[in-house]
Amino acid sequence: MQKFWQMLPRVPMAVAFVAAEPFDTPGLRWAPRTLLMSPANKSDFGDIGSSISDVVSHATAATPTPRGLLLNSSGLLFATHFTPIGQTAFVRDEGNTWYHIFSNIRKGPDTQPYVCEVDGAETKLSINPGVAYGYQEVAFVAHLTQHNKSTSLTKSVNPFNSLSRLPEIPGILVGICEEKDGIIYTRRLCNAHCSKMEPAIHSANLSYLDCIHQRGAATYGSMPNADPKNGTLVSVVGMAKPHHQRWCIG
Repeated sequence: MQKFWQMLPRVPMAVAFVAAEPFDTPGLRWAPRTLLMSPANKSDFGDIGSSISDVVSHATAATPTPRGLLLNSSGLLFATHFTPIGQTAFVRDEGNTWYHIFSNIRKGPDTQPYVCEVDGAETKLSINPGVAYGYQEVAFVAHLTQHNKSTSLTKSVNPFNSLSRLPEIPGILVGICEEKDGIIYTRRLCNAHCSKMEPAIHSANLSYLDCIHQRGAATYGSMPNADPKNGTLVSVVGMAKPHHQRWCIG
């Protein structure tokens, strides 16, 4: 299957976002091990069947390269400072808009269990890209389809915030290796999705988050707020990237 993916000159961009178990091979972590129905291809975010229908329906092309899959999409960067990432985190962009990111972390050699008391002391999985791979910057890369791309293109000051018309934005979480010649090179971590925090609905949470992060005074690269009990990242100030940003998902 690895040879199959490597032979293709172009693939649907959605392949990098399907709810399937990917290869753990450098440059091919975007590629599913199989496109068949199997227990490994089921997750909290759906299964391979629903994902493949999305691949067929929204076939924006991407280019396989030795370092990974080259594609264009918007994203939200944030620095972890060696803080582990759990199932959820709050990230603020430059326009002071907060987003709630949900990560579907699969069990693996680089994951650690933690107890989330918010969900009734349930045990969940975390990953620390800084410790595991040496990456202190992480990004949520949005899955832009022709549908949500046309829906989201507005004259917004913040390019990522233009996606806020959508109730939920699917995507992936990646660790950032480097940025070179306008391309952000990354390592795929897991599937994820995020939603915008609305003042009318989340006023109490937003007041708390603004207080923790000095009501806009904190900037990108500031230390994140971590859970005092389990140590996972709770909230952090991020940086938005526009829909034409080039990513290499390795």
